[in-house]
Amino acid sequence: CSLVAGRFTSGLQSATFIVSVGAILQAAVLFWLLLFHRPMGGLLGAAAPLLIGALWGVGNGVLNTQLSALLGLLFEDVKFRVWQSAAMAVIFFLSQVIKLQAMLILMSTSLVVSFGSFLTLTLVVDKSSSTIGL
Repeated sequence: CSLVAGRFTSGLQSATFIVSVGAILQAAVLFWLLLFHRPMGGLLGAAAPLLIGALWGVGNGVLNTQLSALLGLLFEDVKFRVWQSAAMAVIFFLSQVIKLQAMLILMSTSLVVSFGSFLTLTLVVDKSSSTIGL
């Protein structure tokens, strides 16, 4: 998924579109888990976690590829991987303490805030590049 997303990236507009698709996929999975998920039996009960995992993996691969590329281009001297690793560690340790519903709400909120920040950054970069081009 990351390889395919990287191949389709040709500029800021395509990266924004691809990140938007990834964010929508992840939001759909989070909201489905939060609002509609109920344990099921049978074939559907076995297939549901696989579908959820596949959608989450596609969204995550797309987001990580595009965000890492964009942040690497914009902020070459800053180490964002350290912050990403710290956030992963916090979530790992919190998962032992809080319930699934609280974790889903926390992740949904983080997704909305980070996607909003990404769109704001995209607008700022696009505006500054169009001003320089004049």
